Amino acid sequence: MARYLRKMYFCRLLTLPSAIEIRIDEDDRDTDDLELLALSADPTSPTSSRSEDDELLGPYRPARVQHANTWLERMSSVWSKYQLRPIPNASNLCTRRILQFAYPFSLIVTGAVISWIIILLWRPNALDPFDDFFTNFWEQRLLSKSQYPSDIFGSVLPIPCHSHNDYWRRTPLFAALGSGCISVEADVWLRDDNLYVGHTEHAASPSKTLQGMYINHLVEILDHMNSDTTHWKRNTPNGVFYNDPQQTLTLLIDFKSEAGEIWSVLYHQLRPLRERGWLTHWNGTHRIERPVTVVATGNADLHTLVNGHHIRDIFLDAPLNALEHFSDDGESFLYNVSNSYLASVKFLKALGPLSPTGFSDDQIQKLRFQIRCAKERGLVPRYWGIPRWPTGLRDEVWTVLIQEEIGLLNVDDLRAVRKGRWGSWSHGVVKRVRRLRHQGSRFSKGMH
Repeated sequence: MARYLRKMYFCRLLTLPSAIEIRIDEDDRDTDDLELLALSADPTSPTSSRSEDDELLGPYRPARVQHANTWLERMSSVWSKYQLRPIPNASNLCTRRILQFAYPFSLIVTGAVISWIIILLWRPNALDPFDDFFTNFWEQRLLSKSQYPSDIFGSVLPIPCHSHNDYWRRTPLFAALGSGCISVEADVWLRDDNLYVGHTEHAASPSKTLQGMYINHLVEILDHMNSDTTHWKRNTPNGVFYNDPQQTLTLLIDFKSEAGEIWSVLYHQLRPLRERGWLTHWNGTHRIERPVTVVATGNADLHTLVNGHHIRDIFLDAPLNALEHFSDDGESFLYNVSNSYLASVKFLKALGPLSPTGFSDDQIQKLRFQIRCAKERGLVPRYWGIPRWPTGLRDEVWTVLIQEEIGLLNVDDLRAVRKGRWGSWSHGVVKRVRRLRHQGSRFSKGMH
Protein backbone atom coordinates (compact mmCIF):
# COMPACT_ATOMS: atom_id res chain seq x y z
CA MET A 1 0.00 0.00 0.00
CA ALA A 2 2.87 2.41 0.81
CA ARG A 3 4.47 1.74 -2.58
CA TYR A 4 1.18 2.46 -4.30
CA LEU A 5 0.79 5.79 -2.44
CA ARG A 6 4.32 6.87 -3.40
CA LYS A 7 3.68 6.13 -7.06
CA MET A 8 0.40 8.06 -7.09
CA TYR A 9 2.01 11.03 -5.35
CA PHE A 10 4.88 11.11 -7.84
CA CYS A 11 2.49 11.00 -10.83
CA ARG A 12 0.56 13.95 -9.45
CA LEU A 13 3.79 15.92 -9.25
CA LEU A 14 4.50 15.29 -12.94
CA THR A 15 1.13 16.73 -13.95
CA LEU A 16 1.46 20.02 -12.02
CA PRO A 17 1.35 23.19 -14.18
CA SER A 18 4.67 24.98 -14.68
CA ALA A 19 3.29 28.08 -12.94
CA ILE A 20 2.86 26.24 -9.60
CA GLU A 21 5.72 26.55 -7.13
CA ILE A 22 6.71 23.46 -5.15
CA ARG A 23 7.96 24.59 -1.75
CA ILE A 24 10.13 22.14 0.10
CA ASP A 25 12.65 24.36 1.86
CA GLU A 26 14.29 27.69 1.27
CA ASP A 27 17.45 26.30 -0.39
CA ASP A 28 15.50 24.27 -2.99
CA ARG A 29 13.25 27.26 -3.81
CA ASP A 30 16.23 29.58 -4.41
CA THR A 31 17.94 27.04 -6.63
CA ASP A 32 14.83 26.59 -8.76
CA ASP A 33 14.41 30.38 -9.18
CA LEU A 34 18.00 30.77 -10.36
CA GLU A 35 17.61 27.95 -12.88
CA LEU A 36 14.41 29.45 -14.27
CA LEU A 37 16.11 32.84 -14.74
CA ALA A 38 19.04 31.20 -16.53
CA LEU A 39 16.66 29.29 -18.74
CA SER A 40 14.86 32.48 -19.83
CA ALA A 41 18.20 34.14 -20.73
CA ASP A 42 19.57 31.19 -22.77
CA PRO A 43 16.72 29.13 -24.27
CA THR A 44 18.97 26.62 -26.10
CA SER A 45 22.43 25.10 -25.66
CA PRO A 46 24.27 22.04 -27.06
CA THR A 47 23.94 18.84 -25.07
CA SER A 48 26.90 16.94 -26.51
CA SER A 49 30.17 17.75 -28.19
CA ARG A 50 31.91 16.37 -31.23
CA SER A 51 33.56 12.96 -30.68
CA GLU A 52 37.24 12.56 -31.53
CA ASP A 53 37.02 8.81 -32.31
CA ASP A 54 34.19 8.63 -34.85
CA GLU A 55 34.17 12.28 -35.98
CA LEU A 56 30.47 12.35 -35.46
CA LEU A 57 28.53 15.33 -34.29
CA GLY A 58 26.29 14.47 -31.42
CA PRO A 59 22.65 15.56 -31.53
CA TYR A 60 21.41 18.79 -30.00
CA ARG A 61 18.61 18.92 -27.47
CA PRO A 62 16.69 21.96 -26.25
CA ALA A 63 17.95 23.28 -22.94
CA ARG A 64 14.38 23.29 -21.56
CA VAL A 65 14.26 19.49 -21.92
CA GLN A 66 17.61 19.14 -20.23
CA HIS A 67 16.43 21.32 -17.37
CA ALA A 68 13.21 19.33 -17.05
CA ASN A 69 15.14 16.10 -16.64
CA THR A 70 17.27 17.70 -13.95
CA TRP A 71 14.14 18.92 -12.19
CA LEU A 72 12.59 15.43 -12.27
CA GLU A 73 15.72 13.89 -10.80
CA ARG A 74 15.66 16.49 -8.01
CA MET A 75 12.02 15.72 -7.25
CA SER A 76 12.77 12.01 -7.09
CA SER A 77 15.54 12.57 -4.57
CA VAL A 78 13.28 14.80 -2.49
CA TRP A 79 10.49 12.21 -2.56
CA SER A 80 12.86 9.46 -1.51
CA LYS A 81 13.83 11.59 1.50
CA TYR A 82 10.24 12.12 2.59
CA GLN A 83 8.70 8.75 1.48
CA LEU A 84 6.19 6.98 3.68
CA ARG A 85 7.29 3.73 5.25
CA PRO A 86 5.01 1.22 7.05
CA ILE A 87 5.61 1.17 10.75
CA PRO A 88 5.67 -2.39 12.06
CA ASN A 89 3.56 -3.04 15.10
CA ALA A 90 2.57 -5.96 17.26
CA SER A 91 -0.78 -6.44 15.49
CA ASN A 92 0.75 -6.88 12.02
CA LEU A 93 3.38 -9.23 13.36
CA CYS A 94 0.76 -11.35 15.09
CA THR A 95 -1.36 -11.51 11.94
CA ARG A 96 1.58 -12.70 9.84
CA ARG A 97 2.41 -15.41 12.36
CA ILE A 98 -1.19 -16.61 12.43
CA LEU A 99 -1.31 -16.80 8.63
CA GLN A 100 1.92 -18.77 8.55
CA PHE A 101 0.41 -21.44 10.79
CA ALA A 102 -3.15 -21.26 9.40
CA TYR A 103 -2.24 -22.18 5.83
CA PRO A 104 -0.65 -25.60 6.50
CA PHE A 105 -3.26 -26.32 9.17
CA SER A 106 -6.10 -25.66 6.69
CA LEU A 107 -4.46 -28.02 4.18
CA ILE A 108 -4.30 -30.78 6.78
CA VAL A 109 -7.94 -30.31 7.81
CA THR A 110 -9.13 -30.22 4.19
CA GLY A 111 -7.25 -33.41 3.37
CA ALA A 112 -8.69 -35.16 6.42
CA VAL A 113 -12.26 -34.17 5.50
CA ILE A 114 -11.84 -35.33 1.89
CA SER A 115 -10.37 -38.64 3.04
CA TRP A 116 -13.27 -39.16 5.46
CA ILE A 117 -15.83 -38.54 2.71
CA ILE A 118 -14.06 -40.93 0.33
CA ILE A 119 -13.97 -43.65 2.97
CA LEU A 120 -17.70 -43.26 3.65
CA LEU A 121 -18.73 -43.24 0.00
CA TRP A 122 -16.35 -45.81 -1.45
CA ARG A 123 -15.35 -47.97 1.47
CA PRO A 124 -14.81 -51.57 0.33
CA ASN A 125 -17.45 -54.05 1.39
CA ALA A 126 -16.17 -56.53 3.90
CA LEU A 127 -16.57 -60.17 2.92
CA ASP A 128 -19.80 -61.51 4.31
CA PRO A 129 -19.65 -65.10 5.60
CA PHE A 130 -23.30 -65.37 4.66
CA ASP A 131 -22.41 -64.83 1.00
CA ASP A 132 -19.35 -67.06 1.23
CA PHE A 133 -21.53 -69.94 2.36
CA PHE A 134 -23.43 -69.94 -0.93
CA THR A 135 -20.45 -69.38 -3.23
CA ASN A 136 -20.45 -72.13 -5.85
CA PHE A 137 -22.92 -74.04 -3.72
CA TRP A 138 -24.48 -76.01 -6.54
CA GLU A 139 -21.21 -76.63 -8.37
CA GLN A 140 -19.37 -77.94 -5.31
CA ARG A 141 -22.32 -80.06 -4.16
CA LEU A 142 -21.38 -79.60 -0.51
CA LEU A 143 -24.81 -80.89 0.46
CA SER A 144 -27.18 -83.17 -1.38
CA LYS A 145 -30.44 -81.82 -2.73
CA SER A 146 -32.33 -83.85 -0.16
CA GLN A 147 -30.83 -81.64 2.54
CA TYR A 148 -32.09 -78.52 0.81
CA PRO A 149 -33.76 -76.36 1.92
CA SER A 150 -34.42 -77.49 5.51
CA ASP A 151 -30.71 -77.67 6.49
CA ILE A 152 -29.86 -74.38 4.76
CA PHE A 153 -32.88 -72.08 4.85
CA GLY A 154 -34.75 -73.76 7.68
CA SER A 155 -34.75 -70.63 9.83
CA VAL A 156 -35.43 -68.10 7.06
CA LEU A 157 -38.66 -66.12 7.29
CA PRO A 158 -39.82 -64.35 4.12
CA ILE A 159 -40.10 -60.55 4.32
CA PRO A 160 -41.53 -58.12 1.73
CA CYS A 161 -38.22 -57.00 0.20
CA HIS A 162 -36.99 -56.96 -3.38
CA SER A 163 -33.36 -57.80 -4.22
CA HIS A 164 -32.57 -54.98 -6.63
CA ASN A 165 -30.12 -55.93 -9.42
CA ASP A 166 -29.77 -59.32 -7.80
CA TYR A 167 -27.36 -60.59 -10.48
CA TRP A 168 -24.65 -58.23 -9.10
CA ARG A 169 -24.41 -60.21 -5.89
CA ARG A 170 -21.67 -62.72 -5.27
CA THR A 171 -24.32 -65.44 -5.03
CA PRO A 172 -27.33 -64.35 -7.11
CA LEU A 173 -30.73 -65.72 -6.03
CA PHE A 174 -29.40 -67.65 -2.99
CA ALA A 175 -28.25 -64.61 -1.00
CA ALA A 176 -31.65 -63.03 -1.59
CA LEU A 177 -33.55 -66.16 -0.58
CA GLY A 178 -31.34 -66.59 2.48
CA SER A 179 -32.14 -63.00 3.49
CA GLY A 180 -35.87 -63.66 3.15
CA CYS A 181 -36.46 -61.55 0.01
CA ILE A 182 -39.62 -62.55 -1.82
CA SER A 183 -38.59 -60.84 -5.07
CA VAL A 184 -35.45 -60.83 -7.23
CA GLU A 185 -34.55 -58.84 -10.33
CA ALA A 186 -32.61 -59.67 -13.49
CA ASP A 187 -31.85 -57.39 -16.47
CA VAL A 188 -31.91 -59.37 -19.71
CA TRP A 189 -30.57 -58.76 -23.21
CA LEU A 190 -31.53 -60.74 -26.30
CA ARG A 191 -28.61 -62.14 -28.27
CA ASP A 192 -28.57 -65.15 -30.61
CA ASP A 193 -32.05 -66.24 -29.48
CA ASN A 194 -30.97 -66.41 -25.85
CA LEU A 195 -31.44 -64.14 -22.84
CA TYR A 196 -28.27 -62.90 -21.15
CA VAL A 197 -28.20 -61.21 -17.75
CA GLY A 198 -26.33 -57.95 -17.20
CA HIS A 199 -26.83 -54.29 -16.38
CA THR A 200 -25.40 -53.34 -19.78
CA GLU A 201 -25.17 -55.34 -22.99
CA HIS A 202 -21.38 -55.33 -22.71
CA ALA A 203 -21.59 -56.91 -19.24
CA ALA A 204 -23.70 -59.81 -20.54
CA SER A 205 -21.46 -62.87 -21.00
CA PRO A 206 -22.18 -66.42 -22.25
CA SER A 207 -21.89 -67.75 -18.69
CA LYS A 208 -24.63 -65.42 -17.42
CA THR A 209 -27.92 -66.54 -18.88
CA LEU A 210 -31.38 -66.25 -17.39
CA GLN A 211 -31.80 -70.01 -17.50
CA GLY A 212 -28.45 -70.76 -15.86
CA MET A 213 -28.68 -68.13 -13.11
CA TYR A 214 -32.37 -68.32 -12.17
CA ILE A 215 -34.75 -70.64 -14.02
CA ASN A 216 -32.76 -73.87 -13.63
CA HIS A 217 -32.05 -73.21 -9.94
CA LEU A 218 -35.72 -72.48 -9.26
CA VAL A 219 -36.71 -75.74 -10.94
CA GLU A 220 -34.27 -77.69 -8.73
CA ILE A 221 -35.43 -75.94 -5.55
CA LEU A 222 -39.11 -76.46 -6.29
CA ASP A 223 -38.53 -80.08 -7.34
CA HIS A 224 -37.33 -80.81 -3.82
CA MET A 225 -39.97 -78.66 -2.12
CA ASN A 226 -42.70 -80.61 -3.91
CA SER A 227 -41.14 -84.08 -3.70
CA ASP A 228 -42.44 -86.97 -1.63
CA THR A 229 -39.69 -86.42 0.96
CA THR A 230 -41.28 -83.24 2.25
CA HIS A 231 -43.83 -83.31 5.05
CA TRP A 232 -46.28 -80.88 3.40
CA LYS A 233 -49.45 -82.31 1.97
CA ARG A 234 -51.20 -79.53 0.11
CA ASN A 235 -53.49 -79.30 -2.88
CA THR A 236 -51.37 -76.49 -4.34
CA PRO A 237 -47.61 -76.53 -5.05
CA ASN A 238 -45.15 -75.45 -2.39
CA GLY A 239 -42.99 -72.39 -2.83
CA VAL A 240 -39.28 -71.83 -2.23
CA PHE A 241 -39.53 -70.90 1.47
CA TYR A 242 -39.41 -73.77 3.92
CA ASN A 243 -41.19 -71.84 6.70
CA ASP A 244 -43.84 -70.35 4.42
CA PRO A 245 -44.45 -72.62 1.42
CA GLN A 246 -47.48 -70.60 0.32
CA GLN A 247 -45.38 -67.48 -0.35
CA THR A 248 -44.79 -66.79 -4.05
CA LEU A 249 -41.41 -65.60 -5.34
CA THR A 250 -41.52 -62.69 -7.80
CA LEU A 251 -39.04 -62.95 -10.67
CA LEU A 252 -38.80 -59.43 -12.10
CA ILE A 253 -37.39 -59.45 -15.64
CA ASP A 254 -36.14 -56.06 -16.87
CA PHE A 255 -36.43 -55.99 -20.66
CA LYS A 256 -33.38 -54.20 -22.06
CA SER A 257 -33.95 -55.17 -25.69
CA GLU A 258 -37.07 -54.78 -27.84
CA ALA A 259 -40.12 -56.10 -25.98
CA GLY A 260 -41.66 -58.21 -28.73
CA GLU A 261 -38.48 -60.19 -29.40
CA ILE A 262 -37.71 -60.84 -25.73
CA TRP A 263 -41.28 -61.84 -24.97
CA SER A 264 -41.36 -64.87 -27.23
CA VAL A 265 -37.93 -66.12 -26.06
CA LEU A 266 -38.84 -65.63 -22.39
CA TYR A 267 -42.13 -67.44 -22.86
CA HIS A 268 -40.27 -70.42 -24.30
CA GLN A 269 -37.61 -70.51 -21.53
CA LEU A 270 -40.26 -70.53 -18.80
CA ARG A 271 -41.62 -73.84 -20.09
CA PRO A 272 -40.09 -76.04 -17.31
CA LEU A 273 -41.86 -73.97 -14.65
CA ARG A 274 -45.05 -73.74 -16.68
CA GLU A 275 -45.31 -77.46 -17.36
CA ARG A 276 -45.01 -78.23 -13.64
CA GLY A 277 -47.75 -75.75 -12.79
CA TRP A 278 -45.44 -73.44 -10.83
CA LEU A 279 -46.20 -70.13 -12.57
CA THR A 280 -48.78 -67.62 -11.38
CA HIS A 281 -51.23 -67.11 -14.25
CA TRP A 282 -54.47 -65.48 -15.34
CA ASN A 283 -57.03 -68.10 -16.33
CA GLY A 284 -59.45 -65.71 -18.00
CA THR A 285 -61.44 -64.81 -14.91
CA HIS A 286 -59.05 -65.00 -11.94
CA ARG A 287 -55.38 -64.72 -11.15
CA ILE A 288 -54.11 -68.02 -9.80
CA GLU A 289 -51.07 -67.60 -7.56
CA ARG A 290 -48.30 -70.19 -7.74
CA PRO A 291 -44.72 -70.53 -6.37
CA VAL A 292 -43.18 -68.22 -9.01
CA THR A 293 -44.68 -65.00 -10.38
CA VAL A 294 -42.94 -63.60 -13.48
CA VAL A 295 -43.19 -59.83 -14.00
CA ALA A 296 -41.86 -57.86 -16.98
CA THR A 297 -40.56 -54.30 -16.65
CA GLY A 298 -38.27 -51.95 -18.59
CA ASN A 299 -39.16 -51.97 -22.29
CA ALA A 300 -42.14 -54.25 -21.66
CA ASP A 301 -45.48 -52.64 -22.50
CA LEU A 302 -49.13 -53.41 -21.93
CA HIS A 303 -49.97 -53.85 -25.62
CA THR A 304 -47.36 -56.57 -26.14
CA LEU A 305 -48.51 -58.39 -23.02
CA VAL A 306 -52.23 -58.57 -23.73
CA ASN A 307 -51.97 -59.00 -27.50
CA GLY A 308 -53.12 -62.54 -28.29
CA HIS A 309 -52.60 -63.92 -24.75
CA HIS A 310 -55.95 -64.80 -23.21
CA ILE A 311 -54.29 -67.02 -20.62
CA ARG A 312 -51.05 -65.39 -19.51
CA ASP A 313 -48.32 -66.16 -16.97
CA ILE A 314 -46.15 -63.08 -17.54
CA PHE A 315 -47.44 -59.91 -15.91
CA LEU A 316 -46.59 -56.24 -16.25
CA ASP A 317 -44.89 -53.83 -13.87
CA ALA A 318 -47.35 -50.90 -14.03
CA PRO A 319 -46.31 -47.23 -13.52
CA LEU A 320 -47.05 -46.43 -9.87
CA ASN A 321 -47.20 -42.67 -10.43
CA ALA A 322 -49.50 -42.95 -13.47
CA LEU A 323 -52.01 -45.64 -12.57
CA GLU A 324 -55.05 -43.44 -13.09
CA HIS A 325 -56.52 -43.55 -16.60
CA PHE A 326 -59.48 -41.78 -18.14
CA SER A 327 -61.17 -45.16 -18.70
CA ASP A 328 -61.13 -46.03 -14.98
CA ASP A 329 -64.61 -45.95 -13.45
CA GLY A 330 -63.87 -46.94 -9.87
CA GLU A 331 -64.59 -50.63 -10.42
CA SER A 332 -62.62 -51.44 -13.56
CA PHE A 333 -59.11 -50.15 -14.22
CA LEU A 334 -56.67 -50.11 -17.11
CA TYR A 335 -53.99 -51.69 -14.92
CA ASN A 336 -55.49 -54.57 -12.97
CA VAL A 337 -54.82 -58.10 -11.74
CA SER A 338 -55.42 -59.58 -15.19
CA ASN A 339 -52.43 -57.85 -16.78
CA SER A 340 -50.23 -56.45 -13.98
CA TYR A 341 -48.73 -57.64 -10.72
CA LEU A 342 -46.37 -54.88 -9.54
CA ALA A 343 -46.69 -51.09 -9.72
CA SER A 344 -43.27 -49.42 -9.59
CA VAL A 345 -41.70 -46.00 -10.10
CA LYS A 346 -38.40 -44.28 -9.40
CA PHE A 347 -38.45 -42.73 -5.94
CA LEU A 348 -37.11 -39.33 -7.03
CA LYS A 349 -39.53 -39.08 -9.95
CA ALA A 350 -42.57 -39.87 -7.83
CA LEU A 351 -41.84 -37.96 -4.63
CA GLY A 352 -39.00 -35.56 -5.42
CA PRO A 353 -35.75 -35.06 -3.48
CA LEU A 354 -35.68 -35.46 0.27
CA SER A 355 -34.49 -32.76 2.63
CA PRO A 356 -31.73 -33.57 5.17
CA THR A 357 -34.46 -34.06 7.78
CA GLY A 358 -36.35 -36.61 5.68
CA PHE A 359 -39.88 -36.60 4.29
CA SER A 360 -42.04 -33.51 4.16
CA ASP A 361 -45.73 -33.73 5.04
CA ASP A 362 -46.73 -33.35 1.38
CA GLN A 363 -44.41 -36.19 0.37
CA ILE A 364 -45.94 -38.44 3.01
CA GLN A 365 -49.42 -37.66 1.75
CA LYS A 366 -48.45 -38.28 -1.89
CA LEU A 367 -46.80 -41.55 -0.87
CA ARG A 368 -49.96 -42.71 0.85
CA PHE A 369 -52.08 -41.80 -2.17
CA GLN A 370 -49.91 -43.74 -4.64
CA ILE A 371 -49.78 -46.82 -2.43
CA ARG A 372 -53.54 -46.76 -2.01
CA CYS A 373 -54.09 -46.45 -5.79
CA ALA A 374 -51.98 -49.56 -6.36
CA LYS A 375 -53.80 -51.59 -3.74
CA GLU A 376 -57.20 -50.55 -5.09
CA ARG A 377 -56.18 -52.24 -8.35
CA GLY A 378 -54.85 -55.35 -6.64
CA LEU A 379 -51.21 -54.47 -7.43
CA VAL A 380 -48.07 -54.57 -5.27
CA PRO A 381 -46.50 -51.07 -4.93
CA ARG A 382 -42.72 -50.59 -5.09
CA TYR A 383 -40.31 -47.63 -5.24
CA TRP A 384 -36.89 -48.14 -6.76
CA GLY A 385 -33.89 -45.82 -6.67
CA ILE A 386 -34.22 -45.27 -2.91
CA PRO A 387 -31.37 -43.17 -1.44
CA ARG A 388 -28.59 -45.45 -0.25
CA TRP A 389 -26.43 -42.88 1.56
CA PRO A 390 -26.23 -41.59 4.18
CA THR A 391 -27.42 -44.78 5.78
CA GLY A 392 -29.47 -42.89 8.37
CA LEU A 393 -31.53 -41.29 5.62
CA ARG A 394 -31.93 -44.64 3.88
CA ASP A 395 -33.10 -46.22 7.12
CA GLU A 396 -35.64 -43.45 7.55
CA VAL A 397 -37.03 -44.07 4.07
CA TRP A 398 -37.27 -47.79 4.78
CA THR A 399 -39.08 -47.15 8.04
CA VAL A 400 -41.63 -44.83 6.45
CA LEU A 401 -42.30 -47.27 3.60
CA ILE A 402 -42.85 -50.14 6.03
CA GLN A 403 -45.13 -47.99 8.19
CA GLU A 404 -47.14 -47.08 5.09
CA GLU A 405 -47.41 -50.80 4.19
CA ILE A 406 -45.42 -50.76 0.98
CA GLY A 407 -45.81 -53.98 -0.98
CA LEU A 408 -42.10 -54.51 -1.70
CA LEU A 409 -39.15 -52.76 -0.11
CA ASN A 410 -36.51 -52.21 -2.79
CA VAL A 411 -33.10 -52.98 -1.24
CA ASP A 412 -29.49 -53.07 -2.39
CA ASP A 413 -27.84 -53.84 0.96
CA LEU A 414 -28.98 -57.27 2.11
CA ARG A 415 -26.78 -57.05 5.20
CA ALA A 416 -28.78 -54.09 6.48
CA VAL A 417 -32.04 -55.91 5.80
CA ARG A 418 -30.92 -58.95 7.79
CA LYS A 419 -29.96 -56.79 10.79
CA GLY A 420 -33.46 -55.39 11.07
CA ARG A 421 -32.37 -52.30 13.08
CA TRP A 422 -32.35 -49.43 10.66
CA GLY A 423 -30.44 -46.51 12.15
CA SER A 424 -31.27 -43.78 14.67
CA TRP A 425 -33.42 -41.43 12.58
CA SER A 426 -36.47 -43.63 12.51
CA HIS A 427 -38.07 -42.79 15.86
CA GLY A 428 -39.06 -39.25 14.93
CA VAL A 429 -40.24 -40.34 11.51
CA VAL A 430 -42.56 -42.99 12.90
CA LYS A 431 -44.12 -40.43 15.23
CA ARG A 432 -44.66 -38.02 12.32
CA VAL A 433 -46.25 -40.73 10.17
CA ARG A 434 -48.63 -41.65 12.99
CA ARG A 435 -49.51 -37.99 13.45
CA LEU A 436 -50.30 -37.65 9.75
CA ARG A 437 -52.55 -40.68 9.87
CA HIS A 438 -54.70 -38.93 12.46
CA GLN A 439 -54.98 -35.78 10.36
CA GLY A 440 -57.32 -37.39 7.88
CA SER A 441 -57.04 -37.83 4.15
CA ARG A 442 -57.42 -34.21 3.00
CA PHE A 443 -54.62 -34.46 0.45
CA SER A 444 -55.65 -37.84 -0.93
CA LYS A 445 -59.23 -36.70 -1.45
CA GLY A 446 -57.98 -33.67 -3.33
CA MET A 447 -55.96 -35.91 -5.66
CA HIS A 448 -59.15 -37.62 -6.76
